Amino acid sequence: RWPLAAAVARAVVHGVPPPEVAFADRAAVVAGDAATNAAVAACDANGPPLAYCAKFFEAPDGSVRGAARVLSGSLKAGDLVAVGDVAATVDCVAAMMGSELMPLEEARAGAVVALGPSLCAAFGPGAKRGGVGRGTFEAP
Repeated sequence: RWPLAAAVARAVVHGVPPPEVAFADRAAVVAGDAATNAAVAACDANGPPLAYCAKFFEAPDGSVRGAARVLSGSLKAGDLVAVGDVAATVDCVAAMMGSELMPLEEARAGAVVALGPSLCAAFGPGAKRGGVGRGTFEAP
């Protein structure tokens, strides 16, 4: 038995708010139109597609992926989105299961996912984080 592990799990379950509550604060970092900000604040799965890629990492297959939180709407492979001023196609959306990536058909608002290598390349060399979808982000 690992009492610390159980205590940490309880603390996370009871202390971390659900996306619908936490996103109300995150709407402040989206500098889009009022409808986009409202969709982010409500964690609206039917809102405009918008995600924040917080980190890039090397996947087990050697490709570069982006760890992202879908803020509103949904993302699926084949979607055309904006990365800054560049139009890019979402090539892959996957759930992160330990060190493995499990492909998903769709990631809805609130999901934390890995985005594919082609989309990550649109961020450009040396990029560390950024927005995907419609709207712009202020630096955190």
